[in-house]
Amino acid sequence: MFDNLFNSYNFRSPNFRRKMYILAQGISRYNISKKAVLNETICFPKISEQKQIGKLIKLMNSLLSLQQRKLELISALEKGLGQIIKQQNNKYGITFSLNNFLEIPPQIQARIKNKNQLLTVKLNLQGIARGVQRDTLSLGSTKYFIRHTGELIFGKQNIFNGSIALITKEFDGLATSNDVPSLKISNINPQFLFYLLKNPDFWKHTELIATGTGSKRVHIHDLLKLHIKIIPDAKYQAKIVSLSRNFEKIVLNQQIIVKECEKTKQFLLQNLFI
Repeated sequence: MFDNLFNSYNFRSPNFRRKMYILAQGISRYNISKKAVLNETICFPKISEQKQIGKLIKLMNSLLSLQQRKLELISALEKGLGQIIKQQNNKYGITFSLNNFLEIPPQIQARIKNKNQLLTVKLNLQGIARGVQRDTLSLGSTKYFIRHTGELIFGKQNIFNGSIALITKEFDGLATSNDVPSLKISNINPQFLFYLLKNPDFWKHTELIATGTGSKRVHIHDLLKLHIKIIPDAKYQAKIVSLSRNFEKIVLNQQIIVKECEKTKQFLLQNLFI
């Protein structure tokens, strides 16, 4: 006897798929013959175990779906908060040029011995990382400059692709070239300013001021001329930063929960169906 729920998961399990992959034949297009499938030996547990396993995987799927839905709702709330803050800023904010808050810090050249002393700004607001991805990078052919905690850093060639971040403590003292400059922040809550600048309405707009042939760049003096609306109230800025951080933590925690559920489901599929 066979349990249909058990079989619905069994025939989609990684182990069963691997068995079918071995049976596949062909060059450009793979096919599996009906005879080969029917001759394949598959082990089944007792019907009582099949029912329990089927129920367990079904419950795991339900839990995963609920956690994914929860993540979607939290993310929607976070996005809604961003829209409300943007509306308030546009309504009550005062227009400033960025040079009121950003300035070029002293440029101290770094002595680079290995790539781990360098800093990379990722795309799509994914933050910063130690080291560089390019294996062909020649350390001696480029000048690098030391960057510090709290500075705004961006990629001249990719700021309009979300290559913008705040330098945190663990990356203090690392270096980048002049193509990835950093700017000192003053006269404003740094986290609040970054909260406004990481809005896609800002960084995507910077492509309009990019210049050059071939690989276009956003130059510092052009960036500092851009205008932005800001509510110049320190308490308000601190509250927005605190609220934003709390939402980011909630979203991050929920993402971890979803990933753990996915790992658990994968583990069950790999180990309950042999």
